[in-house]
Amino acid sequence: MLVKAVNKGLFSGFELGSNDSSFMLSHLQFADDLIIFSKASSHDLVIIRRVLLIYELLVGLKLNLSKSRIFGINVGKEELVSWAKEIGCVKGVFPSEYLGLPLGAKRNSFSLWEPVVQKFYKSLAGWKAKSLSLAGRVVFWGNGCGNFLQRKILGGNLLRNLCVRAGNGETVKFWHVVWLGSVPLKDRFPRLFALSNNKEGKVAEFRLHNDAGWVWDIQTRKNLVDWEVEQWRQIISLWNNSSLSLVEEDCWIWLGNGEGCFTAKSCLKAFDRGVAVKEELLKRGVTGVEDSVCPMCRKYNESVAHLFLHCEVAWVLWAKNEVIFQKGKVDSALLFFITHQLGNPNKKNFPSSRWSPPKGFLKVNVDGALVKDWDKGGIGGLIRDGSGLVLGSFSEKVGGGPPLLAELLAINRGLILIEEVEVDFCPNQRIILESDSSNALKWINNLNLSTTLFQSLVTDITSTVERKGIITRHISRAANWEADELAKAGIG
Repeated sequence: MLVKAVNKGLFSGFELGSNDSSFMLSHLQFADDLIIFSKASSHDLVIIRRVLLIYELLVGLKLNLSKSRIFGINVGKEELVSWAKEIGCVKGVFPSEYLGLPLGAKRNSFSLWEPVVQKFYKSLAGWKAKSLSLAGRVVFWGNGCGNFLQRKILGGNLLRNLCVRAGNGETVKFWHVVWLGSVPLKDRFPRLFALSNNKEGKVAEFRLHNDAGWVWDIQTRKNLVDWEVEQWRQIISLWNNSSLSLVEEDCWIWLGNGEGCFTAKSCLKAFDRGVAVKEELLKRGVTGVEDSVCPMCRKYNESVAHLFLHCEVAWVLWAKNEVIFQKGKVDSALLFFITHQLGNPNKKNFPSSRWSPPKGFLKVNVDGALVKDWDKGGIGGLIRDGSGLVLGSFSEKVGGGPPLLAELLAINRGLILIEEVEVDFCPNQRIILESDSSNALKWINNLNLSTTLFQSLVTDITSTVERKGIITRHISRAANWEADELAKAGIG
């Protein structure tokens, strides 16, 4: 919309470059952060405000101008304050920052980069920042990560690539943590552990200082016999070969890349080696693995990324997570959806949109589609019964407008299709309505979220959904492909 406004000459940004390489810069956008450039004139500011207002009405998202700022370059202070008041935003002052980076200060000046450096050090406080050089040669994992690892939240793969380095010994448990050798001391010297008076003590608690210096000491509940003395000699030998420091703190060291320095790349490799997905099993020549196709969706190769991020059947598990951990509601439709997907792992090429509802239910899939410039659009949908039979469908042309309007019109038309099918085929059956528009479903479930422009249509839809007790579900665009094809066909 901003580009169209500039192209139509409603307002202008900055012209950068020269001759054939010049271009007009009107805005920069990163995720939901936006910078708009314009000439220092009240006319341009009014046009920009109107464009943003139209955007609010079209998509239903409200802009928080109280968090927005207006900056002026070679603009008087009083004039800038007047414009900020007229728009409803805050007057900004240089130097400032954008997305955490300094903005408006002299390039490469001390004042520009000092806040960045300080912020960097603060963020490393939990990683033992004082142990880090600017070159990043040594990175130690400190107590913060240690607490997570002790609860095994990060899993066995990370634990296998970490080891404890005991410094002053104030946080490392003497008997239970692998800090000396390759196994915990309680497992290597079980008899001494059984006789110890301090089974939960830290390493520092087993060191004493006398005239000869620092010595190791284990307080036992009885004197040692000959074979117990042999274990004592072995543990003394280990102690003498270890090097501890009263200055350095205890820490974790990353073994994943052989450098002691944690990197995301080496961590990913650790997971790739540790998770027994089909791609890895084939590389290792494991017998009984015929192909690398995911056994759940039967569409793509089973890699670590696919298993945890992209598999459409694996994502069904999140529905169970919502019920168990987020106190979500479960009914027969949701239960059937979960068990139906997970119960057919060997069914090849099983499109998500074709799953049949449970007995006594009808399922409607709807979608809206528009051409690039929103000049014209189409809506489509279909309805199935418990046996998977398609009872009816629609593919119709609609006028132009924002995508959200097309989605709402598709849902409304789907409700009409439900009434048509109920009269002819299936009276008194419960309905499941699926759409890939999360915003449309949010508005239907909470009318207060909808924008004024579409409130009348949303009210009608909500009334029908509540009256019929329809279950609404959000699905991915890929899973809604049949309704999407019907919608695109409706454009003409």
